[in-house]
Amino acid sequence: MGITGRRGRQLLVAACCLGLLPIGQALAAPVSIASASGATAGAQSVSFQADVGHTGAVSGDPLAPPLSRAWQVNLGGPVGTPLLADNRIFVIAGNQDWPGTRLMALDPASGSVIWGPIDLGSGSGGLSGAQYPAGAPTTPAYDAGKVFASDGAGFMDAFDAASGALLWHTRPDHLDAYFNSAPEAVNGTVYAHAYMSPGDRNYALNETDGTVRWYTNDPYGTMAASPTTLFLNGGCDWVAAVDAPTGNVLWRNRGYGSSWGTAPVLYQGRLYTQTEWVPQGDPANEILDATTGAYLGTFDASFKTFPAFDGGQGFWLAGNTLKAVTLSSMMTSWRFPGDGHLDTSPVIANGVVYVGSSSGSLFGISEASGAQVWSDAVGTAVTSWPETVGLAVGQGLLAVPAGTSLTLYRSSSAAAPTPIPPVTYPPPARGNTWDTGDEATAYRIDPGHDANQASDPLAPPLQQAWSIDLGHPASYPVIAGGRVFVGVSDGTSTAPHTTIYAFNRRTGNQLWTKGMSWAGPALVTYDGGVLYALTGEAELSALDPASGAVRWSSSVSGNIPGMNYYGALGDPPVATGGRVYDGAGNIGGILYAFRESDGAVLWQRGTFNNIAASPTEDSSANVYLTFGL
Repeated sequence: MGITGRRGRQLLVAACCLGLLPIGQALAAPVSIASASGATAGAQSVSFQADVGHTGAVSGDPLAPPLSRAWQVNLGGPVGTPLLADNRIFVIAGNQDWPGTRLMALDPASGSVIWGPIDLGSGSGGLSGAQYPAGAPTTPAYDAGKVFASDGAGFMDAFDAASGALLWHTRPDHLDAYFNSAPEAVNGTVYAHAYMSPGDRNYALNETDGTVRWYTNDPYGTMAASPTTLFLNGGCDWVAAVDAPTGNVLWRNRGYGSSWGTAPVLYQGRLYTQTEWVPQGDPANEILDATTGAYLGTFDASFKTFPAFDGGQGFWLAGNTLKAVTLSSMMTSWRFPGDGHLDTSPVIANGVVYVGSSSGSLFGISEASGAQVWSDAVGTAVTSWPETVGLAVGQGLLAVPAGTSLTLYRSSSAAAPTPIPPVTYPPPARGNTWDTGDEATAYRIDPGHDANQASDPLAPPLQQAWSIDLGHPASYPVIAGGRVFVGVSDGTSTAPHTTIYAFNRRTGNQLWTKGMSWAGPALVTYDGGVLYALTGEAELSALDPASGAVRWSSSVSGNIPGMNYYGALGDPPVATGGRVYDGAGNIGGILYAFRESDGAVLWQRGTFNNIAASPTEDSSANVYLTFGL
């Protein structure tokens, strides 16, 4: 098939997506915030289809048939495209019986878990603009020792690749925006699309701390990247090139379609784009000049299976047949029908093209001749739907997601890699053993909220010791250290105010008060001789229980690198084992763990929806919470 001329296209601007820019209107100027720097990965698979250009080929990889199966593991839910980097396998899997996805690092030697699984919630992170069901596996990104993934609450998270430690956690700086695409990470910058209503944004984030370098207010959903340019496809088939350091739009091109596009593929100065829906008779797949955006022709890859490129050839599925095309002439070099059920995007390593079949077979085909050089039966259908599921090559390995399983292959002549021990976390130091004490340190008596004081001497008949009219609604009391602590909302709608009171437990004498100019309840908890209280909309404070003096205050709107705040701390906090837990959320939800000694945020985790009640912890340091769906 040669490069064809462009047909007359329909320039009808339908309301297929909110925020579409009218024909001829200039794109919004980007908001520049910072400059960029960083490092690139070597012969690793760092994104869907191997690299940030999605070429599907890993240069210099030693993988060569015949291959041997190293292991197969069941990850308990649908498995997405793995990354092969840092001598580890990074993969996101869904849950079998409930919405949500999990990120984990696996050992290439055995398939055992090195760190994780880390709950990411139920957000979508597809490679097309379409939204996927909650729990569909997403695709992470890797660069310079960090793994990046979007979570179910619309945040972008960065993790240390070696340990899984959370490095930063950020949300778009717009109230109605949330990250909803697979990220790309290259040259020190993470690129991600954020959905807004109305309109969309594309963000460039600093890999170090998640701060925004720039963003554009444009209707694009999916992307490919080079060290200097970001290419965007989507938003009613607008395609654009953006200068990576500044966010300035270099060119834009409106293709045939009127619906979402998949992630573009960049190879040898050409951009290969696909669109979900086009007017009858028009091509869905276009080839554009990556420098100018000029139309060059079409290619016939099946929608949502991506082409792969190597050695001046393109390889893609046309129906259920794999074909090789010489790019200089766009003539077909060979066709490989396999078993008639080929269904995955091809990937390439060391002159061999690998492709999977919905019948459960896996094939290796010579890049040069189209001859089959290897095959294996995976045991489960190997498919490309959603397109966040695909094969991965790199580090001398071939990783195959199929249903809930992940299968790993290596060259039969290759030595097994050295096992990597799992990351171990020290058990938390225990604070009060509340099941044996007689203090009321949290909502419903203790951090377990079991409302039971098994060893307390209280017994009927009871008599009133003292009574105080606080004049306004009061929170639950905390009884500890010979004192009673309670928060009172004593302001008005125009003059919000809250006060914490401390009383002598035996006499009821007022010991001290602390007032705050905010409308929320002064909810309190106690552990290790310190009172912890919500003292602001996004603020937790540690107070001296004897005087009310503030020992430290920690604000989740400013103390977390890369954190954009969209909800108030408003649930009863829990303090135990050296940690204080509380939840926030007006859009989505976040559970925070603060260090008791200084208020530092030890970790935070997004949830599916708003956190609905106080967290609770058991005696084994497991934390539980409820949230709305």
